[in-house]
Amino acid sequence: MLYFPCLMVHFYLLLVVFLLALQPGRLCAQPALPVATVASRPAAPLATSPVAPDTAAALRRLFAQRRHRSHIGLGAGAGGLLASSILMGTASGIKGLAPFALGVVGVAVSVSGLVISLLHAIDYSEAHERRLLQALQQHRLPPYWSQRALRSEYTQAPE
Repeated sequence: MLYFPCLMVHFYLLLVVFLLALQPGRLCAQPALPVATVASRPAAPLATSPVAPDTAAALRRLFAQRRHRSHIGLGAGAGGLLASSILMGTASGIKGLAPFALGVVGVAVSVSGLVISLLHAIDYSEAHERRLLQALQQHRLPPYWSQRALRSEYTQAPE
């Protein structure tokens, strides 16, 4: 009977490793979506917009990319939190002290990653994107955002 808890710990660890190894493959295997389907809302007509269309499109691409990154971070943080809590829950006795300590460290790292990803998701939300596009149309865009949106990686049209 002493061997059973140790076997369960190894089983849970193998399950977590398998799930974590499976997830990046699923993310990489998806085909790249065109910008029109990634954009959160339809583009405003160019005739009514006094702004250069490439700047607005660059801001949309920036926000879509950053939202995608923050969603990946939230998923990874939640997965790490789940794995660490399973590791802490299966640790028992003196021999289970090392997995428990590893689980505590994993929970601390996962929670901090979740908080950072949540703040990042709020900063690049659709509402914030809408406010910046309105400021851009009224020529009130902060200089930091205009410099950032006009970088070459965002102004070039995707392939």
